[in-house]
Amino acid sequence: MVVTDAMVGAPRRLHGGVMMAFFDEALGLLCKHLGGETMTASLTVDFRAPVYVGAAIRLRAWVELREGRKWRMRGEAYEGDRLLAEARGLWIEARPSNGEPRHD
Repeated sequence: MVVTDAMVGAPRRLHGGVMMAFFDEALGLLCKHLGGETMTASLTVDFRAPVYVGAAIRLRAWVELREGRKWRMRGEAYEGDRLLAEARGLWIEARPSNGEPRHD
């Protein structure tokens, strides 16, 4: 992801919510790529360094643990070799459905 002016919070710095959304999407896509139809249950992001407009961010993501329907995920965001943020969270696979909406 390349940081643009539309993504800033503090002057010329990436808004933390955008970084969180980047992690949420990437970690969820990894679950999907590995065969899981998941939803985010929790996500924690620890910010390590400011990120400025123009930065090219790469994200590294992996499954830490999978237990039944639970996927414990981890991720790291970098600009070059500089660690920008770390994430950890829980994704849950939907229960099998008979096609009817649940109301519980």
